[in-house]
Amino acid sequence: MGRDWRRRNHPKDCITMSAQQSPAGTPDSMTGRKIGHYTITRRIGQGGMGVVYEAIHDKIKQRVAIKVLHKEMSKDDKVVQRFFNEANAISMAQHSSIVKIMDYGQIEDGTAYIMMEFLEGEPLLTRLERAQEQGTGLGLQMVVEIGRQTAAALALIHEKNIVHRDLKPENIFVVPDSIAPLGERVKLLDFGIAK
Repeated sequence: MGRDWRRRNHPKDCITMSAQQSPAGTPDSMTGRKIGHYTITRRIGQGGMGVVYEAIHDKIKQRVAIKVLHKEMSKDDKVVQRFFNEANAISMAQHSSIVKIMDYGQIEDGTAYIMMEFLEGEPLLTRLERAQEQGTGLGLQMVVEIGRQTAAALALIHEKNIVHRDLKPENIFVVPDSIAPLGERVKLLDFGIAK
């Protein structure tokens, strides 16, 4: 979640910049705020519904990603419920290829958030674009492994009667994992419109 990877595939009207929403990696009004035992350190991405921040636990120094719903959207109970539906959907489906949820709720001003594991890696979209630019492709083994891991995660969520409904390369993150085949694991993200 280290890049503002959603921006390039969302229409410009989905992403509005304001004085409180600064470019990824730079401080904004949430930087320095606390959510539980975690202090927000920087913004790492933005989408149509919210902003994703990195935060660090005050004592054990664990890094997490916190997705914060835009303030104006946090005033709409239906939008908040849909946002929390993402946390519930992910929590019901514990799998090594699905991002882990640690907590969710609302901060004192009513802004809704979801706290999840911090991922070091890149979206599959970025990997595909780089391979295309270099003219190399991903390689058959990597394509099969990404497909296998993605299918295994989807099979589990389907057993729980959850449908992702927004599966695309920018919602599949590729992270290093020394025990996974080929040394990498996929993580499914963005269950915001899961059903």
